[in-house]
Amino acid sequence: MKTIGVAELKAHLSRELRRVTAGEFIIVTDHSRAVAVLGPLPTGLTVVRPAAGPLVLPDVSPLILSDPMDHLAAERGER
Repeated sequence: MKTIGVAELKAHLSRELRRVTAGEFIIVTDHSRAVAVLGPLPTGLTVVRPAAGPLVLPDVSPLILSDPMDHLAAERGER
C-alpha cells in the first residue's frame, strides 16, 4: 500500500486516481499522520447522484370537500 502526502496528492491527483482505478489502495497523510485511505469502490456499489430538479407532483383533488370535523361528528352520532 502506497503512502502519499496531501501536497503530493494534490499535485498528482490524476496519476494517483489511475492507480486507485487499477485496484491499488493509497494512504493519505497530513504532516506524517495518516488521515485517509483512497481505494477502488466495491463492486456492486450504487453511487447516488443528486436529482436534476425538484420532484413535482400533480395536483390532486381532496377526497373530502366538506369540513372533516363534520364527518367526525357524524360518525360519533353528534349531529
